[in-house]
Amino acid sequence: MKKSFIWICLLLFAFLTLYSSCSTDSFSILGNWDITMIYAETTVYTGGTITFAGSDTSGIVYVNFPPDTEIGSGPYTVSDNTVEFTVTWPEAEWIDTCTGTIVDDNNMNGTLVENPGNTPGTWSCTR
Repeated sequence: MKKSFIWICLLLFAFLTLYSSCSTDSFSILGNWDITMIYAETTVYTGGTITFAGSDTSGIVYVNFPPDTEIGSGPYTVSDNTVEFTVTWPEAEWIDTCTGTIVDDNNMNGTLVENPGNTPGTWSCTR
């Protein structure tokens, strides 16, 4: 019985080690990115910077589009190369809810909804 238990534990350890070493595409989003946001296919904001601060799974984003001095911020989460973040723009009283895909270490993009107004849009980031 004791030997069987030891073998089961060894097999379980081997399986977990093999499983954890299997490659899944996972990219680091931490740091600064260039961001473009397009609202209702007509209003385009380019030349912005978005900073992901925290970990590769969650944290806070900070967004700025110079020459504006306003900085939007909010929480983000990442799971299976899907990123979700919310940017609150305090001076303008807008909230952008964004969802997208991390394509690789240098590209991600997705859709957004701006409130108030439920205005749809898209966003893309590069570094």
